[in-house]
Amino acid sequence: MKNTNISELYSKDYFLAGCGGFEYWKKYKGKNLDPRLKHSFKLGNINEKMRVLDFGFGRGELLINSALNGAECHGIDLSKDAIAIAKGAIRLLPNTVRNRISLNLLNKSILPFKENFFDVIFFVDVIEHLTQEEVERFLKEFNRVLKPRGSLIVHTAPNKNYYDIGYKYYSKFVFDLVDPIHQLLFKEKINRNLRNERHNIYHVNEQTPNSLKKNLINAGFNSKVWASDYPEMISIKNFKSFIKYLFFVPCIVPFLKPFFSYNVWAIAKKKLSTSK
Repeated sequence: MKNTNISELYSKDYFLAGCGGFEYWKKYKGKNLDPRLKHSFKLGNINEKMRVLDFGFGRGELLINSALNGAECHGIDLSKDAIAIAKGAIRLLPNTVRNRISLNLLNKSILPFKENFFDVIFFVDVIEHLTQEEVERFLKEFNRVLKPRGSLIVHTAPNKNYYDIGYKYYSKFVFDLVDPIHQLLFKEKINRNLRNERHNIYHVNEQTPNSLKKNLINAGFNSKVWASDYPEMISIKNFKSFIKYLFFVPCIVPFLKPFFSYNVWAIAKKKLSTSK
């Protein structure tokens, strides 16, 4: 990591007040997922026959839901506070579910699992927090411990293309033009969803769809990578949100998604050897 004081950087305050989805966590303690995690979990298609790894599990939501679906679940994180928070929520689960979950503190670069061990690996909202050297090392480890037909599920945000292209050359000017009218109608400024101080501290390696694809290829994966914001963000039922994403940040236009979507997703599979 860029900042080596992990215990201070990834503290209880971070997970319970700053890390995305904390409002859902406070209300549901992991049993109900925010839209970002819900979509990630859906991509994993978890069932009781699976063995699941959540690398950088944070508060443990994906582990809890995977265990509730019957899977054997292993979580690894580099934060002792993350482990403490997740353990507190896991204690609230029935014994049969709780016994399916094990938590581990990351203390070296090699994962403590044998080859071809996992059916699904979640790598959700972690890659942007790792240096490029760490990304390359752990993706290769995922390739080692993932089963030949297993799936690596990746989510990262923000999509760097939005800040470097979409916002810089389009959205910024539209926001500036429309903001006075928006304030008059809705009595508030437009939420531009820009970087804040936390981004500058925690996000040392933000990705684009192309950079994520390249990282996965270099680690020995075939992958489907796409930029898209989850439907809950742009539902026509929420008129203000729909107008924003149609005109200000047009991520619902297919050919503009790579430049305006805030979220990048991937499903990766190990490249299977063709040699006999």
